Amino acid sequence: MYKKHTFTAIIYITCTKFEQTEKGKRPPPMIRNRNDTALRPSKRESDRLKEIINGTKDSTQDLLVGFFLVDEAFAGGLAAAFAAGAFLVGAFFAAALAGPSDPEPRNDAWWMDKHNSFVANTINSGGRIPIIFYGDSITEGWGGPGSEVFNLKYAPLGVANYGIGGDGTQHILWRLVNGEIDGLTPKLVVLKIGTNNISGASTDEIVAAIKKIVETLRMYLPNTKILLLGVLPRNDAQWFSLVADINIKISKLHDGQFVHFLNMFDQFSTAWGVPDATLFSGDLLHLERPGYEKWAVTMDKLFQELLA
Repeated sequence: MYKKHTFTAIIYITCTKFEQTEKGKRPPPMIRNRNDTALRPSKRESDRLKEIINGTKDSTQDLLVGFFLVDEAFAGGLAAAFAAGAFLVGAFFAAALAGPSDPEPRNDAWWMDKHNSFVANTINSGGRIPIIFYGDSITEGWGGPGSEVFNLKYAPLGVANYGIGGDGTQHILWRLVNGEIDGLTPKLVVLKIGTNNISGASTDEIVAAIKKIVETLRMYLPNTKILLLGVLPRNDAQWFSLVADINIKISKLHDGQFVHFLNMFDQFSTAWGVPDATLFSGDLLHLERPGYEKWAVTMDKLFQELLA
């Protein structure tokens, strides 16, 4: 979490870009009025500003008291400059503090292109997509290392793979409410998401975000069944503990009617803290072809039941 003095420092820096002396140097906290005479805070107010900027004092109120010593003629221009700076700062902090349950797009052009291709696919399907796979790079990998398995087993069923590498829960949430499932009535959505959030959020936050995704799917696709897959084991014992905690908690979303949970954790590990290296790539996170074969076999029984 960003400290308040970071916020106040950014405001100060933004606003002081509009201060200039005749020699072009920025003075200590100071502005100029219409008569080109400097208006300086008192020494006590200057000291307050220095403490805030250096992080030794945490008070937005003190910053504003020391800074806004300004006459009426200058107030309009400064207010406009401050508003512009505050808007940018607010946008920066809103993005920085967005959590895993906050729908959020990514800033990459390729990502938006991919999202738009999914929206176009949805529109061009005329509402006739029977099954959707939603997830991150591991789901996207059905079009890479898992492509032979996918083409043999899932392509004939009309499965649309809407996985995007690097996605977290917040990105799936944004995509769901921005056209990717509009007008669809699929029979089944297979959802596996959350591993990319682990390094930046608590397990409870991730669980809440996955719950929100499930609720969003239920709201937009009330007649669709959801096959919710647990997060796969990865890397080592520390990651195993976090993944296991998430899976235990999201298993409670299973209702036996529209939401069905499947935990594949044991099928992808050989011991606690040890992913099955024959299924994963060298990073012990992404899957190779044998991993997709294992996924298909492990999921098949429930997958077929939900399509029946």
